[in-house]
Amino acid sequence: MVSILTLDFASIRQGIKLLDWIGFDHYGDSDNTWTNTMNSLKSYAPGKKYIVVPGSMTGCPDVTIDNPTRFLQSMSTDPDVVWLAPFAWFSVSATCKGVRGIPSLRSTYTNEGLSIKAQQCNSSLGAKQFCGMASNIAAINYLLGD
Repeated sequence: MVSILTLDFASIRQGIKLLDWIGFDHYGDSDNTWTNTMNSLKSYAPGKKYIVVPGSMTGCPDVTIDNPTRFLQSMSTDPDVVWLAPFAWFSVSATCKGVRGIPSLRSTYTNEGLSIKAQQCNSSLGAKQFCGMASNIAAINYLLGD
């Protein structure tokens, strides 16, 4: 896994070939700019798996709230996008809030996670049995801050 701190993807072409999964976070872009930048990254690193990281904080420096729609769409339509990781789930302070402290985002991302879980739990009899035995309510409540 890698975190890329440049948009000059050509300068990291050789190194990026060594990786299997690549995280992509570029906060505050328009949908068009984000899509073009993601496509550019993918052209330098074809065949990789991608983690998309929407900005998901309010009242904080450097990170704002990105509309979740494009990230949710990329999860459902792009087979190379395998992970959605909003930044950040936690709140830094009462005024610098992450997903857990922003009810609309919390609901959106929690519902997406539960949907993914339901799809996986219903993918086979074995998966259904495993999900039925595994109690993760405490873990979910911990993540949600309840």
